[in-house]
Amino acid sequence: MLDNGDSLLELMKDQIDKLLISDEKLQKFLSWINEKSCSLKTPCKPAAIRFFYFILIHTLTRTRTLDNTRKPN
Repeated sequence: MLDNGDSLLELMKDQIDKLLISDEKLQKFLSWINEKSCSLKTPCKPAAIRFFYFILIHTLTRTRTLDNTRKPN
């Protein structure tokens, strides 16, 4: 166990940044989520709204993928 988790969090952030730099589609998706969360007038925290949209789209995408794999050829 680490006394201070800052160095681990920094390493995790660096890895995420590297992934994001190389994935334009992911950048656009995250930008869209941020724009949506900023456009809403709600007492919820922006991070909660971003999480909601992220999970919503992830679930819809996964459901579509599963539906496509289940269709007979």
